[in-house]
Amino acid sequence: PQTRRQPLHRKVSRPERCGVTEMREGYIQKKVRDFAEYKGWVARRWSSPGRRSVPDYIFFRNGEVKMIEFKSTGKKATKSQKREHRRFSKEGFPVDVIDNIEEGKRLME
Repeated sequence: PQTRRQPLHRKVSRPERCGVTEMREGYIQKKVRDFAEYKGWVARRWSSPGRRSVPDYIFFRNGEVKMIEFKSTGKKATKSQKREHRRFSKEGFPVDVIDNIEEGKRLME
């Protein structure tokens, strides 16, 4: 008889409340974006056809611009992302790399 395989991970709807220390990038993005919008930021997902490694989101509020690259917990920006981030920083637009909800919320205060 066939037995069902157990999933390699269990799906947790609110990982930060269940003691889960690793969170997916999309979950962190959603929580930080929702918080930023609550605080009055306008959030836009950035897609740049023909140009790789741009930050995930751009946030605007009262003449201020923030660019964020979101990562899963513990992950780092890739080499090409770091290069692109340096280009923006040279022009006066630093890119923050966020891998947890709390850090993202602090940035959007």
